[in-house]
Amino acid sequence: MSEPTVDATSTLVRPARKWLTIILAVVFVLSIILGAGPGVLLVNRPETIVGVPLVYAWGILWYIVQVIVVLIAYFTTWKQAAEDMECDRWGAPQTIYGDGEPA
Repeated sequence: MSEPTVDATSTLVRPARKWLTIILAVVFVLSIILGAGPGVLLVNRPETIVGVPLVYAWGILWYIVQVIVVLIAYFTTWKQAAEDMECDRWGAPQTIYGDGEPA
């Protein structure tokens, strides 16, 4: 019945992870708005970039931004959150009570 331990790095990582999560969410929402929403009106001209219609290249650019955001979130915030959560052998989260014992 030992107390759950918290290493020194977890208290330093969490605020940085919170800010990274907020920044990633803002960039993702911005990419949705600019990629398929009103942002398309900014580039709706009959021009091409390397033979690709400008509107199509604009959409692809913002989809690439979304993929990059998801990959950064996976490798930084989501993976760490999963490692922080204590799970049983089947992957179900365990609730730790004040005495340090799982439920």
